[in-house]
Amino acid sequence: MLMRITFLAIILTISQVLFSQIDYLNHVASLETCRSKFEFAGSENLKEKPINEVFYEIAKSFIGTDYEGFVLEKPGKEEVFIYLHGLDCVSLIENSLVLSRLIKRGDSSFESYIKELEYIRYRDGIKDDYLSRLHYFSEWIENNEEKGILRNVSRELGGNKFLTQSISFMSSNPKLYTKLKSKEDIARLKQIESQLNSREVFYIDKNQLASKNMINKIEDGDIIALVAADSSLDVTHTTIAIKQNDNVYLLHAPKPGTKVQITEKHLINYIRDNKSVKGIMVVRLIE
Repeated sequence: MLMRITFLAIILTISQVLFSQIDYLNHVASLETCRSKFEFAGSENLKEKPINEVFYEIAKSFIGTDYEGFVLEKPGKEEVFIYLHGLDCVSLIENSLVLSRLIKRGDSSFESYIKELEYIRYRDGIKDDYLSRLHYFSEWIENNEEKGILRNVSRELGGNKFLTQSISFMSSNPKLYTKLKSKEDIARLKQIESQLNSREVFYIDKNQLASKNMINKIEDGDIIALVAADSSLDVTHTTIAIKQNDNVYLLHAPKPGTKVQITEKHLINYIRDNKSVKGIMVVRLIE
C-alpha cells in the first residue's frame, strides 16, 4: 500500500520538465509497469539476492512483452525516452538493469528510475545530444564498465580473439536514424567510430563454445552480446544467459512480430549456423 501511495505521489510531484520530455500516456503506462516490477521484487524478496539473479528475474518478468524496434529513434530533441510496454534487445537489457540496481538500493522512485536510465544509456552518464547516447553496444559495455556497473569477462573465460571490426555502420547508413541529419553530426559520429576502432576488445570465437568447460563458465544473468560478422558493426544482437539442464539458453527480444522470450535452442546451436555471428562477448554485473 505504501508503495502505491508513493507512486501516486510521484505522479503529482515530478517536475514539469520531466513531463515535457515524455509523452503523457506513455509516461503513465511506463510508471505503472515500473510499479508492478517493484511490487514483484518485493514479493520475491529480490533485494536480498545477488544482482545477477535480480537482473535475470526482472528480465524474465518481461517475457511476453511485444518487440518494438528502433524504440529510441524518435524525431525531435534527444530525451531520456522511456517505453516499457514494447522492447528491443538493448532496451530489455537497459531497463532490466536499471530496475535491478534500484531494487538492490531499495529505491522505488520513478524519478530515480529516469536518472539511472540516463546514467546507463549515455556516455559518462550525461545526456547531451543524440551522439551522447551509447549507440554501439561494445562502447555501452566499456563505458558502463568504467562506471563500475559491469565487467566484460570474455577474456577471463578464455576468449582470445580481438574485435577487429572497422565500425562504421551508423555513419554509412544515416538514413536509418531520424536524428542523424547534419553533415556536422555525421562527422562527429565518424570520430566516435574511429576511437572505438582503436580499442582492444576481447571476445569468444563461436568455435570455442563447443567446449563444455566454456559453457560452464557462463552464469545466469550474464549479458551475452553476439559479435557481428559484418565488419562495419560490433554487436548484432544482445541477450541474457539463462542456464537450464546444463546448457545456456538466451532470454531476448528477437525481432519484429515476436515477443520477449527464451530461445528454444541452447547457445551453441543458436549461433552455430548463424553466419551473421562470429562469437560472443560475456558481460557480468558487479554487485
